[in-house]
Amino acid sequence: MVHQLKLKRIDMSESLYSTSEVAKLFEISRVTIYRWVRGGSVNAYKIGKHLKIPSSEVERLWKEFGFPGVPSRKVADMDIGEKK
Repeated sequence: MVHQLKLKRIDMSESLYSTSEVAKLFEISRVTIYRWVRGGSVNAYKIGKHLKIPSSEVERLWKEFGFPGVPSRKVADMDIGEKK
């Protein structure tokens, strides 16, 4: 069960990513993403019954993980699935 998230205004100019897309990018399970959200280490929005993670949060995680040999880049440039 995901804890209730505090209501925040969503910046509609910022892309939102599903837990599946973020899990694919980091090569981890969706369950891990849910745990990070529940634990407060990842900010997410609950939209209906889905969690959406803002691109700024994914970029922050990318920098914190510091993948060796992979240049830091914008999330918009990353291949994490089809965006509509």
